[in-house]
Amino acid sequence: MKRLTHIRPGSAFKVGFVMYALLFGILGLLALLLTLLGVGALRDMLDIAGVGAGIAGALIGYVISVVLYGLAGGVFSVIAAAIYNVVAGWTGGLEIEVS
Repeated sequence: MKRLTHIRPGSAFKVGFVMYALLFGILGLLALLLTLLGVGALRDMLDIAGVGAGIAGALIGYVISVVLYGLAGGVFSVIAAAIYNVVAGWTGGLEIEVS
């Protein structure tokens, strides 16, 4: 049995960034596609020419959002790692089995 007694902040940030960016990337893409389908249906239903013209802007916003969500996830992971390190000092840390 091994004990996890410390998490390095840089490692927590790296894992948190990738994890949250992937999570938002997948779920955000689904939301973006559903939104674009809805806008397309609305444009066809109401015969409005200007609705849906900002697809390029929506894609740019999606990419920026993935990066920002990843950064926020990285920061929150660093905070969680710092809290874990303090608590692990008090309790001895998590016991894990490595094979």
